[in-house]
Amino acid sequence: MQNQTIEIDARGGHLHFIDEVTGDVIRSYGGRIEGVIDGKPFSVNVGTAWLNLLSRIRVASRLLRLHRINVLRISKTRVLIIYRNDVFVYELPTQALTRVYRFSLTHYVHTQSISVHESRIVIGEYGNIGKRNSVGAPVSLDCGATWHYQSLFHQGLVKNILAIKYDVHDQHYWVFTGDSDRESGIY
Repeated sequence: MQNQTIEIDARGGHLHFIDEVTGDVIRSYGGRIEGVIDGKPFSVNVGTAWLNLLSRIRVASRLLRLHRINVLRISKTRVLIIYRNDVFVYELPTQALTRVYRFSLTHYVHTQSISVHESRIVIGEYGNIGKRNSVGAPVSLDCGATWHYQSLFHQGLVKNILAIKYDVHDQHYWVFTGDSDRESGIY
């Protein structure tokens, strides 16, 4: 195996993915995502210009939670982007960005609440303040092209889904909830 050095600009942004073997890297600055996949650089903006500029100021980014973004490679040609309450799919070959889903109550998704298995994507809801709504998960069975909502917990039962993991041996999903002792569980 040959030694390879990957240079990372550590002055800012959020590192989402790095592959030391291929050199693939994905990072974001607010709503701007950039990287290298299969040796080809790409860059896409999902946020508004003024928010992207404001996100470069660390204090503003933290206070306004502009740094809260998830970027996952979900197939050879697709990247899933979750920014604020929007879910986007970015097609690498065509450089097409499509908003495919909008959360009604979730403004941030923890990385652990996203499960990708083969072409199935499940994203757990987080942030049901006051427990006014049922809590569930947007589900895509076709690598992000179409979505449907699956309600998992009745109103008032839980506030957050903290993680969703697919069990390849039992072929089902484990759902982890929280924040209080009464809400915490594994289903």
